[in-house]
Parts: sequence; structure tokens; C-alpha cells
Amino acid sequence: MAASDGGCGRSMCVVRRKAVVMIGTIYTPGYAAAGAAEQLEALMADPQMLLLDVRLVPRSRWWPQWSKPQLRAKWGKRYSHEKQLGNVNYKDASQPVVFAGRHPERAIAGAVALLLQGYSLVLLCVCKEEESCHRLLVAQLIQQALEATLQAHARAIEERWEAQAWDMPDRDWYGFPRDEEQVDLG
Repeated sequence: MAASDGGCGRSMCVVRRKAVVMIGTIYTPGYAAAGAAEQLEALMADPQMLLLDVRLVPRSRWWPQWSKPQLRAKWGKRYSHEKQLGNVNYKDASQPVVFAGRHPERAIAGAVALLLQGYSLVLLCVCKEEESCHRLLVAQLIQQALEATLQAHARAIEERWEAQAWDMPDRDWYGFPRDEEQVDLG
């Protein structure tokens, strides 16, 4: 779900036996990249878009418009700083990503829940290049957790449908008679 083309995202749509679930999209812009402000404006024009700040410290000395107070003033409840997902080693790219929070999986689960509600997420960090930024890892972890959640949900639905099939031996999944000769169209 994370995009590697300068922050453009992809959507996921799951179709399962006539049930359609629209899942939000993850965008991963770095505000140091050219055109980042315009890109964020365009993304946030969607009322289902949320801005998730994954920086350890949500401020910018050089671009004050990217600091937490300004972002919160502009986007209100649609902005959230998630310190749990901040990278302790952000100053040294040669070091591995170490999340600031003791339980980053909680923040990941929260992001998955938002995506399943149809919200899209902008994971905000300063890094110009996504490939060298921890936000790519955050997006990948969200994607993995989302896939696991969807697989578990699909198994639960399948089990429920199988149980219902035993309760209706003469009917198909939709409640119609299994034997076509029993159907009265007149």
C-alpha cells in the first residue's frame, strides 16, 4: 500500500461473495520533497483523509508550517502525531529503525482500524526519499497487519457460511432452493 512514486497511493478493494469492503489508501510523502505542500493539500481535500505524523519530534526549524501546532491548527482532528511510530535513530540513517514507543503495534493496529473504516492515511515525515525513511517500514507494517486482519476475517466469514450451510441443507448461500425444480417463477 505504500507508494514508492513520490507518495501516490494505491487502494485495496476486497470482494468476497457479493460483499464489498472499501479499504483506505496509504500515502507516504516526505515534506522535504518538491511539491509536498501542494500534494498534501490535494490529498487532504478528501474528507476521508487523515494526516498521521510519524516523526519522533513533530517540528521543523526550517519549515514552521510542518510543525505540530500549525498542522493541528490547519487540519484539526484529522491530524494526529503518533510518537510511538517515531524513529529514535532518525538522525543517523546508517542505524536501524527503532520505534520510540514500547508498543508500536498498538499504533499499527489503530491505523489498520482506520483503513478498514474507509479512511485513507498520509504518513508524514520530513525525509525526501521514501526508500531511506522509516515511514516506508511503517507503511509496510500497516500493510502486513491489514492483510493478516483481512485473512482472519475471511476465515471467520467462511466458517460462518459453512455453519449456515448445514443449517439450510436445501438452500444455497443466499437462501434460494438448491434444487432448481423447486423454484416457482409463476
